[in-house]
Amino acid sequence: MKNNALSKLVSIASLCLFFTSAMSHGPVNSSSKKKYYTEFKYEYINDKIIIPIEIENNTYKFVFDTGVPSVISEELFKKITIKNNETLNLQASNSTSISLNLVTIPEIKIAGVPFKNTTSLVENKILGTLLDCLNVDGSIGSSMLNKSIIQILPRRNLIRLTNNRKKIPLEKQDASKLTLSGNQSQPLFWLEIQGKTEVKDQVLFDTGLSGLYNISQKRLDELEQKEIINKSGNNEPMPLIKLAQAIFKNSPLITSATETSTMGTSLLNYGNVTINFKNKKFYFDPFDKEINLAEQTTITNSNSLKKATVCP
Repeated sequence: MKNNALSKLVSIASLCLFFTSAMSHGPVNSSSKKKYYTEFKYEYINDKIIIPIEIENNTYKFVFDTGVPSVISEELFKKITIKNNETLNLQASNSTSISLNLVTIPEIKIAGVPFKNTTSLVENKILGTLLDCLNVDGSIGSSMLNKSIIQILPRRNLIRLTNNRKKIPLEKQDASKLTLSGNQSQPLFWLEIQGKTEVKDQVLFDTGLSGLYNISQKRLDELEQKEIINKSGNNEPMPLIKLAQAIFKNSPLITSATETSTMGTSLLNYGNVTINFKNKKFYFDPFDKEINLAEQTTITNSNSLKKATVCP
């Protein structure tokens, strides 16, 4: 079964190609502060993490999306000072040409922490659907935070942002090795699928996607070859999934539309997440060590979950 975020995934390949080309001109700068620590509240709307961003003394709403490059709305593009405005062209699979503006934003602040010279795409008809639906001004990707540590505490709707590991209490047993993929620094971590044998899967933590675990077709084929999953079992749940200390039972079998397996924001229903971009560690601190997804009904990310129109 394909997940319901296909509309987002269709454009990811194009965005990655654009951003890879963009980053060849130079890396995205990290914060200009040598040491920083801050905490701030976020909103959780339609399974998306919405954070406050300050540009030129004005506050805007951005989606925190580790799965795609940073994007700003066309309206915001017209309001703010930008540098290095250039147009990138991509040849789509149907032989049509897609054009996107690539800009550099001199300074973006997250809860007072400044980030200099952030590279961003400007929305167009392809990119604007989600921004419009969520009524936000842009999205922040992983590349801007690749020298930072970000901790998400869903029961408090709180994010901690720092470059000092000692500022955030973490346990070694909650850690998995983190790989930063490509120029976007997409966070990939490892989990284990436990059946007759054990299979490891490298998973993208994509905060722009809903849902929990979406397995890649490549990894699903491996599970079938090792007879961990029956080929005919359409409604068969996943075997045990182990992430650090947490065990997930009876996870629905959902395949990813991308080459890499993904884990979406539903992970935040079950624990705190820390992405240590700086030291390349991924931490999952579960609320419960054993999670039976067959027993789960309606789960909310926090008591202050806000309702909104369903977005793609």
